[in-house]
Amino acid sequence: MDIPADVIRVPPEFRFLFIWFGQHVPYTFKSIEDAAQKEVMSYRLKDNAALKAYLDDLISGRYSEEQLYKLWFYSGADVGVGHNGAEVLAFLQYFRSLMD
Repeated sequence: MDIPADVIRVPPEFRFLFIWFGQHVPYTFKSIEDAAQKEVMSYRLKDNAALKAYLDDLISGRYSEEQLYKLWFYSGADVGVGHNGAEVLAFLQYFRSLMD
């Protein structure tokens, strides 16, 4: 799939964050939030300072909700975390809060 030029690029070192949200998630977890909690614990993401900084940048207000929606859509994740950018932003904020 060609990615439009206006889409925020996911740095290769963080691609795993999005790809982990694959087709197995709806069948394996109670909710997308449950999957996020498991990912943070499984990969010891609390200690990943670079990932925290990346998420902090994404949720900083620097990007529009539309940009965040497109980021998730083109990220390689097989499951959605919302139907619009506000829901994607809320999920990214939730995910980041799990790392504290």
